[in-house]
Amino acid sequence: MKPYIGIGIAATLLTITACSSMQPQQSKYDSPSQVEAQLKEINQKIDEVYHRVSVLQFMVDDHQRTLQKMEHPLSGNADPEKNLKSSAGETDQALSTASKPLDTPTAPIRPAEPKPKSIESSAAESYDAAFMLFKQTDYKKAFVSFTEFAESNPKHDLADNALYWAGECLYAQKRFTDAVITFKKVIEEYPNGGKVPDAYLKIGYAYLALEDRINARIFLKEVIKNYPFSPASTKAEEKLKALQNN
Repeated sequence: MKPYIGIGIAATLLTITACSSMQPQQSKYDSPSQVEAQLKEINQKIDEVYHRVSVLQFMVDDHQRTLQKMEHPLSGNADPEKNLKSSAGETDQALSTASKPLDTPTAPIRPAEPKPKSIESSAAESYDAAFMLFKQTDYKKAFVSFTEFAESNPKHDLADNALYWAGECLYAQKRFTDAVITFKKVIEEYPNGGKVPDAYLKIGYAYLALEDRINARIFLKEVIKNYPFSPASTKAEEKLKALQNN
């Protein structure tokens, strides 16, 4: 809704209110001349209201014209349609000129050189290569690859995974003491990582392999206590039950 429409409605409401509030309260003692005088006074007040509305309307229109000039400072009094056609003609001429072949010889186009791989993709490939070695049961090479990855990319999202799988490589080679050290590094260096519950579990397993049941129970219970809903917690409970039965 435009401002002047709102002003018109407001004026109408003011007029109606004024009329209703200024209606003559005729009684049986009022003479016709008195009623006529009251009506004349009301009409004068209505004329004053309409005059004020007209002044407000003029102010709104003038304000709108000022805003339009500010929005189009360069247009002036020119015909907008004429300006549009002129602009379109200039655009067509520019496009036509650009489409013409140049007289100067152009340099031969060289084939695009392959972009170097990003650090992220290179690191991911290194991790995948190390994991492939682990699947192939080449634990010695896999350990080296996982360790190098963790040391070279300590802030990578897969750094804690790489360190954990380095521990698994040691565990698979029955190097249980070294495996405990590596799994503890996972817990210490990446306490909020996703491999922490599994690291606790495998430390418990490694201590059992070293026939250290006291430490084995401590770390297995840590899994159940701190990560009760994890798959590692389920395995820890099973292992503790097996220890109780033996």
